[in-house]
Amino acid sequence: SSFATGPPFPNYIPQDFTYALGRRRTQRGMGFLGWSSRFAELQASLRPITRSMWIVYINVSMYALCYQMQTPVLPYLVKSLGAGTRGYGTMMTTFGVVQFFGGLLAGPLADTYSGELLLLLSFGASALCYFFTAGASTMWMLYLSRLPTVLQHAVLAARTIITDQTNEVDRARMIGYVGLAYGVGFLIGPGLGGLVSSSHLQSAAWMATVGSLMSMVLIVYYLPASRSFTQKAPIQAPNPEEGLKAAPSKLSRFNPKEMWRVCTIKGIPSLLSVKILSGMGLGLFHAIFALVAADRFGMTTTETGLVMSFVGGLTMLSQAFLIEWATNHFAERNIIQFCSAVLGGGFLLLAMAQTASHLYITMVALVPAGCLLGTVNTSQLTKAAPKDSGTIIAIDMSVGSMVHIVTPTVSTYILATYGYPAVLVTSGSLCFALLGLINVGMIIT
Repeated sequence: SSFATGPPFPNYIPQDFTYALGRRRTQRGMGFLGWSSRFAELQASLRPITRSMWIVYINVSMYALCYQMQTPVLPYLVKSLGAGTRGYGTMMTTFGVVQFFGGLLAGPLADTYSGELLLLLSFGASALCYFFTAGASTMWMLYLSRLPTVLQHAVLAARTIITDQTNEVDRARMIGYVGLAYGVGFLIGPGLGGLVSSSHLQSAAWMATVGSLMSMVLIVYYLPASRSFTQKAPIQAPNPEEGLKAAPSKLSRFNPKEMWRVCTIKGIPSLLSVKILSGMGLGLFHAIFALVAADRFGMTTTETGLVMSFVGGLTMLSQAFLIEWATNHFAERNIIQFCSAVLGGGFLLLAMAQTASHLYITMVALVPAGCLLGTVNTSQLTKAAPKDSGTIIAIDMSVGSMVHIVTPTVSTYILATYGYPAVLVTSGSLCFALLGLINVGMIIT
């Protein structure tokens, strides 16, 4: 769950943008010469990232914009078609199933051909999904609209492209920029979707269809590899320290045994356990958020969209400023422990929320912790399997999709049977369980 205009584009974007911005604070009082010197440093920091990476980040933003436009509207659309809470949960579970199996195919596809081709196919699948959603008049049509999402893996494609073009030292930050790009779309999408859907619930889906088609044109024009079905040739890294992929993964032949081999590489099972437990905690709340916003807090589609846009803003700020600072100052194990504790405590506080203001306050802690934990965990996975980067990212995201198969049904059942606080207590308990398992050494990070 990593989101388009014509030329001219700048040739580079900042490699160390967060560092450059962070250094400004130390320059207060230095006068014009001090600011000029730091501006020159900022200009120099633009060079390492290529035009193709810039295009990828832009399209990730568009992907997030189109996808997030649907999130505040979908529960209301489901209700308008005659289904209730359980119907919404069933539809989201269907989406999770399709995404899970699609993710298992998407990684080998990226390893065999290219992440650029997968990015193009992802936007084609997105356009079909939104087109069918826009025309849905029954729940069955809405279910069918989820089927094209088997190839809707733009964030996976973006992470694969960035991984192929970066070394191990810079990889966490560059993958973090994928999250930053997603955050830009996440910032605008929900609010825009809620606003345009206030008069007609399916307006957001029509807009997303057009946006996805625009991205397809941009990808075909600026990323030539997206037009090629030629299999990747082996690439020999000039320097082993650069950590670049040496050759396409054996998983490019769609061999389940090889996929299992990657899953059993030393360190991978523990890292995937982190993904499962933290993902379950976050997923339970995410699955019911739009429902709770309407039923418990009485929000309209526009108000729900504004809350989600606030979350998107926090995501963007976290990716831009927090991740690099945290990874430079703390060990990855300590980061995961701290984020698990923050998530656990945040969910317990959220269980007591009574007003929209309480939601906003709690999100200030939950969102940065979730972003930081997820990015560090993904970076650890790619470091553990550097020669199978596309496949391990696919496994990473498929595990997320597998979690999303379970959480909508579970969370809507808990919500209907025990109420809103029980969902949040369950989420908090899972995060504290992760923290405990790390502390006793049963999960190694």
